[in-house]
Amino acid sequence: MSSVPGEPDIVVSQPESQPSPEGAKKSRRARGEQTRLKILEATLRVIAAHGLSAVTHRAVAKEADVSLSLTTYYFKDLQELLLEAFAHHKNILHDEIVLKVGGVLTKVAEYSPEQLQSEEHREQLICQIIDDMVDYVQECLDNPQGTRVEMAFFFDLHLPESFRRFAYEQRQRILKPLVGFYSLIGSETPEVDADILAGTVQRLQYEALAVPDAFDTGRIRQEIGRVVIALGTEMSQLR
Repeated sequence: MSSVPGEPDIVVSQPESQPSPEGAKKSRRARGEQTRLKILEATLRVIAAHGLSAVTHRAVAKEADVSLSLTTYYFKDLQELLLEAFAHHKNILHDEIVLKVGGVLTKVAEYSPEQLQSEEHREQLICQIIDDMVDYVQECLDNPQGTRVEMAFFFDLHLPESFRRFAYEQRQRILKPLVGFYSLIGSETPEVDADILAGTVQRLQYEALAVPDAFDTGRIRQEIGRVVIALGTEMSQLR
């Protein structure tokens, strides 16, 4: 400030603080990860809408609203882009499965071993589980992108063997929460049971998506019920 009477005060502005080199580096890394994720999600949308053959760097860049150079910067070729997009999809699906199975486990935990010996209580629990699975199939019609991506990777026999192997390995990872569920209820063959349930639900999802007019909740409930009712036999053995 000025020390001369009558002169206006002079305010000396302080220089704005600059982010540290480390902070700037973290910010760039975060922006880069956001761009990379944006490209992966755009790739999944292209697959769901037009199939695997429609995936090109140019098509993905347009869908993601980014420059073409960014898609080639983050992914060296289409194979890497497709595999990482599918892995991203499976990570999302894995979280959904864990949440769904967690809900089922919570329902199981609400029953005491004595209640699970009761036919009435077992029937109530089985009906709740069947409702959850039917709702899960219905969700593929309400939000079909995930199922379309699954179909593209699992049923296109023209894909390289490495792609189909990767899709298979990712599916095995998805089975783990279901195996844990069947183990909890006392199944002697939890891996087999989980595979049967997952395969049944997956097939029903594909059918519902391929021929929406043929979607029959009653039939779907019957098919899932035939699988889930086996849980009642296992549950009756719980102590």
